[in-house]
Amino acid sequence: MISIIITMKNLFTLLLLFLVTTVNSQVKLTYQNHAYIRGDRHDFFLTQKVDEGKSGADVSWDFSDLVTSSNLTSYMVDPLTTEKGTMIPKANLALIENDNVFYFRVERDALLQYGSAGPCSVTMYGVPFEKMKFPFAYGDKVRGNFSGTIQNGEKYSDVSGSYSIEGDAWGSLVLPNGFYQNTLRVKQTRIMKISGGNDLQEITYRWYCANVRYPLLVIIKYENNGNTTTTQVAYNAHYPLENPKNNEEKKTIRLMSDLKLDVSPNPFVEQVRVGYHLDYTTNMTFELLNNSGVVVSILQQPIAKEAGTYSEILPVPSTLPLGTYYLKVTYGKLVIVKKIVKVN
Repeated sequence: MISIIITMKNLFTLLLLFLVTTVNSQVKLTYQNHAYIRGDRHDFFLTQKVDEGKSGADVSWDFSDLVTSSNLTSYMVDPLTTEKGTMIPKANLALIENDNVFYFRVERDALLQYGSAGPCSVTMYGVPFEKMKFPFAYGDKVRGNFSGTIQNGEKYSDVSGSYSIEGDAWGSLVLPNGFYQNTLRVKQTRIMKISGGNDLQEITYRWYCANVRYPLLVIIKYENNGNTTTTQVAYNAHYPLENPKNNEEKKTIRLMSDLKLDVSPNPFVEQVRVGYHLDYTTNMTFELLNNSGVVVSILQQPIAKEAGTYSEILPVPSTLPLGTYYLKVTYGKLVIVKKIVKVN
């Protein structure tokens, strides 16, 4: 009887440790790891419009089929180096994307947006809204109100509204260039009213992981008069290369969208053929991952491939159970992930 009691206590302790480890392993956004930094740049691939998927705990999001349409780069700079920077004196960082500039104040406990500027207008918030809160984790939620003025030429309009930030989901995220096993999704909702106009609701979903400062994936949607429109979907172009150090690495990132990988048949029964074209010589590795991102088979060890067109049959194990898998192709410092299904 005594030994049984000890065993049950040990079991309870192990269970408690497991639960604590699970909670602690979830992503927490911090000032040290996720605040914007002047001088940084972050590259995205823009893609087709997609749904954001489920919320909740231990979710699996599969965006491996996203197709790159163009590139987008965010530059973090001193606000005073921008044309409208003096109009928003409380900002200490500006984020430039194409013709748009967003003005922030980076603080130890929050990222506050104080304004924005486009080709024709400037928005200045006397009461800013929070873009991010530190620290922030799954289940956390922040609400608040904001107000300001929009200047368009000689015309001025009042803008006001409410916002909320919620850590609404965590789980594994599959992108065309990587498998992230522990990610946090942050949902930001803003309801804006411009004087003389209707309410406009902006909903932004951002996925984060512990060791990447900027979002892995961003989906922006707008709701106006009951109509929902997805305006932008963009994913991180830096996996696993975080900060390109020279022109050759930057060139490799640009070539990421040029590598077309054809997998057939899919679904497959016994074997898979891959077709691709390389514009440069690089090392290539083919691995098979399960739904949890665990490698179940190395289909091809790292091998140098010269520039050219290839069509190869991969040796998929005959004992592989039926189901969904991910073919992970590593070439140089970059990755492509394709979903494949084994059937009878």
